[in-house]
Amino acid sequence: RPDPHSTLSFDTRSQSTATPGLRQMAKKFSFISFEVHPLHPSLYVLEISRPVKLNSLPLAFFTDLLACLSPPLPLACKAIILSASPLSPHFCAGLDLALLRHLATHPAAFTPAVSLMQSAISALETSPVPVIAAVHGACLGAGLDLVTACDIRVSDASASFSAAEVTLGVVPDLGTLQRLPGLVGAGRAREMCLTGR
Repeated sequence: RPDPHSTLSFDTRSQSTATPGLRQMAKKFSFISFEVHPLHPSLYVLEISRPVKLNSLPLAFFTDLLACLSPPLPLACKAIILSASPLSPHFCAGLDLALLRHLATHPAAFTPAVSLMQSAISALETSPVPVIAAVHGACLGAGLDLVTACDIRVSDASASFSAAEVTLGVVPDLGTLQRLPGLVGAGRAREMCLTGR
């Protein structure tokens, strides 16, 4: 059986056979690149789970995230924790480079893909319950986009944050430019986004 984490889809539809929202998840549920499980009836954990790829994000991640966060949420759900697999030393290495290569060579796919990714990240920001990002290791590019959309961010001593898109010649267009100045100040945000540090 092929490893589902090695699968990469450039289609905007989910690779999961069924993509239930949190409301349908009474126990652990696995997607292509993340897992959802109730830690408590009122607390759900969304865990990025692609440790072999340093938790880099394929397009299917965003499709499934958007479907997962679609209302209605379970009535008992009071908060969501966004975390990453402890099997990876990093929270998120950003977008899967195969996805970036595909978008660079298929211009017609670029706008729909970016729109989908922006919508999924905005779903974290507009969630009716608080979303808490729990970060360990490097949080790069699209990972930073994810955590800036959360209500609260906590990290351990190993955490580092970078708007790494600039090192690839890409604009951080999934929300970091809009959200980061409110979190770290305009000057620090410009430094991060212009230098990739």
